[in-house]
Amino acid sequence: MKKIYLSVLSILATGGLFAQSNTTPSQVVVNNTPERVTNQGPTIIQTNPNPVIGPSFRTLPDRRDVTYSFIKIGNTKYDLQSNASIGRRIMLHSDGTITAVWTTSTDNAFLNRGTGYNHFNGSSWFSAPTSGSTPRIENSRTGWPSIGLLDGDKEFTFGHDATSGGFILSKNATIGSQTFASQQLVLNPVGARPIWGRAASNGTNYIHVLANYADSTAPTEPAAPIINGVRAPMTYSRSSDGGQTWDIEHITLPGYDSSRWITGSADNYAIDVRDSIVAIVTGRLGTDVAMWKSTDNGTTFTHYYVDSFPYAPFDGTVVTPDTPFCSDGTFDILIDADGKCHVWYGLARVFNDDPFTDGFSFFPGTAGLVYWNEDFEEPILIANGSMFDRNGDGLLGVESGTFASLAAGGGLPTGLSSVARLGNTSLIRQPSAGIDDQGRLFVSFSVPVEGDLDLGNVNLRDIYMMFSIDGGESWGGLQNVTQMLEREDDFACIAKKVDGFVHMVFQQDRVAGTNLQNNSASFNNHPISESGNDIYYAAIPVQELLDSSIGNIWQVNVKEINKPSNVMVVSQNTPNPFSGQTDIAIYLNDYTANLNV
Repeated sequence: MKKIYLSVLSILATGGLFAQSNTTPSQVVVNNTPERVTNQGPTIIQTNPNPVIGPSFRTLPDRRDVTYSFIKIGNTKYDLQSNASIGRRIMLHSDGTITAVWTTSTDNAFLNRGTGYNHFNGSSWFSAPTSGSTPRIENSRTGWPSIGLLDGDKEFTFGHDATSGGFILSKNATIGSQTFASQQLVLNPVGARPIWGRAASNGTNYIHVLANYADSTAPTEPAAPIINGVRAPMTYSRSSDGGQTWDIEHITLPGYDSSRWITGSADNYAIDVRDSIVAIVTGRLGTDVAMWKSTDNGTTFTHYYVDSFPYAPFDGTVVTPDTPFCSDGTFDILIDADGKCHVWYGLARVFNDDPFTDGFSFFPGTAGLVYWNEDFEEPILIANGSMFDRNGDGLLGVESGTFASLAAGGGLPTGLSSVARLGNTSLIRQPSAGIDDQGRLFVSFSVPVEGDLDLGNVNLRDIYMMFSIDGGESWGGLQNVTQMLEREDDFACIAKKVDGFVHMVFQQDRVAGTNLQNNSASFNNHPISESGNDIYYAAIPVQELLDSSIGNIWQVNVKEINKPSNVMVVSQNTPNPFSGQTDIAIYLNDYTANLNV
């Protein structure tokens, strides 16, 4: 298995291509002119157009069956499961039962948005709806749920109240109960609106929470606080009694101050808990990748630099003579049985050549997955764009709409019928990690598939997986674990605990991107699905991953949970009607349209 060191990566720019890696080129057919963002809260403004020619490859290889099925466990009309990092949405219990959660909504206005919940009792899941969307478990509107376990085998879900701020902590009486009678609003300080939470627990009554503040200039809404010089910072909170009281509430961690940070950002963080160890990681475009570790249940923390950004604190006044690497803000973190922390994140790069205009630039087509653990002096690149080349030209070829956002005013950029840009994240994004009793590490992530296009001529995403059998020293076994033609598979989360299977939940759509981020009201290019987007579960056999027998062919079985005997095989692929090539100009809208709460 190949190890690629991030510190010696070089950049090659030729026409519409750029490359990462000192070994295998990671070339991506993208706009080589970076997009401009501000640093006072993530905002994208228009950039200069740059023509891009899309790839001509359209022929998909033959398909085959795999040995596991996707089980539909729910659905939702609200299709944005996170702005960046995915969080903890699935849990494998010690008795082999499984619980999964997601953001759901049954109405097109998302007024009844909340936590969708399903449970596998060892033989079957709860029934999933055949149409419409899964009912929420809360009595009020929430989003961005986490799932956790408390002492006494009580489950809790933790979702934010975007309207007033704070979080709805819901508990059931026992694992698998659909009745969450205990619901309380917590961590809702006066004069601020903390949302976008991540909650983690170790099976005791400790609950550990990360959050970020919504920011507004409206006179009726609170502006985000500035703490230690950082606007809208990431904060940490802790309860030791199952959420009844909070002895640590919305504090910033050591080293998280204006000497290295300008502002926080939604969902750009991850947390894990094991025994008395708490591990936290955060970062975003143009910042350090920072980790904190506590060995006393969050009472004290030690600050680590996973990757220090050379121009921090970075804003529109700092000029970079190069295009330094950083994270795209999508993270996962995991603590192994020895107490060692492991970190994964999507790779990004930025630059700024204008000290007089607020903001800086970044490359939306960067493709790389980065890994680090506490034994490493520096992070390593474990996946890059060329590893997903399907037509043999050495490039990850993606259409322009795959990395373009809506134009200013909410319209489509000239020449495009659809766009699928997912915030400020990169092409390889949203890692989610698990570990088995032998210490073998598994990580899933999302990648647009070369040649697999929706009707808007935009690349659809699949979920890939890699593994390490030596504690992260080397990585291999790259395999496509969804392989769904003409479907978008994204927002994957795998259970931290891996047994004979990697247990995964994800969202599936027929259109690339999301309605929340990519739909133009004028064109209705990404309408709300009347039946809702499907939420699927899959148990992926570990031995097949280790044997690399899943591979990268493009078909799986699909099983409806309420029709367990009915296995539907995806139909044969047909030529996409958008088979030509076109020059297009790329514009991006204000990122606040993409930053959902």
